Amino acid sequence: MLLEKIEEANLKNAVRLWFSASVMKHPISYRSAYIDKDVIVNDIDYTKMINALTWDDLVKATEGTPYHEVYSHFTAESISSQGLFHIENMVDHLWYRRLFESFDDLSRKDEEVARSIYLVDVDIKNILSIIRYGLYYDFKKEQMGEIFIPYGDVYRLLKEDLDDGQLEVNSARKIIGRLYPEAEDILEKMDMIAHPDISKSDMATYTLRFEHYLNDRRNREFTGILSGDPFTVGTMLAYIFLRKAEDNMIKGILSAKYYHWDEERIRRELN
Repeated sequence: MLLEKIEEANLKNAVRLWFSASVMKHPISYRSAYIDKDVIVNDIDYTKMINALTWDDLVKATEGTPYHEVYSHFTAESISSQGLFHIENMVDHLWYRRLFESFDDLSRKDEEVARSIYLVDVDIKNILSIIRYGLYYDFKKEQMGEIFIPYGDVYRLLKEDLDDGQLEVNSARKIIGRLYPEAEDILEKMDMIAHPDISKSDMATYTLRFEHYLNDRRNREFTGILSGDPFTVGTMLAYIFLRKAEDNMIKGILSAKYYHWDEERIRRELN
């Protein structure tokens, strides 16, 4: 399942290239070289997907894989008019569903560790969805209901409001503050309710600060696992996460150097 997450990202990139070439009419030859064409988990012909003449041809290339059920729900017309956001969201949901189902194959201890890790991961993703789409892009509650990954405490509490048709920014803020009280200060500074006309620039800044807080929270979770029982799947998951965090830091530094940030600003942002 961890490899399928990498495969999912590769698949999304392949579909984005097809979309750029077939719908947006952009040249893609210089970008297609960055797609991993080898088999990761499922036997997918990425070259066939990228070069598909029609959407139906692209969907056929996913036959025999878990992704076919998602892509076959869409048509060329819906993709052209709506873009790729909804289809990529469904692919994310598919992966989490298969991930949580895979926990049943683990030992009891490993299942408890893996489930606790990914429930926090899902909480964090759902919180970011509230901020990015509920606040930054002002999605309606019906749209938000489709975006939320249906696991974790945040979703459980939000679903009560969604079922009542009362999902509002204020209630979502209270839920986040209840589950993650350390984030309350950042949420207050975002001042979501009192100043709904907050600038996009300010919102982006506070969103980034919130992402940093959530990343630190996740980092502490994994570091704590490493100080516990070493003979569980948590040790492997923590190692993979920390290596990914290290890779992201290196990419962040390279990006900052590319845009000519000075050393002081780079250190401040990394911290």
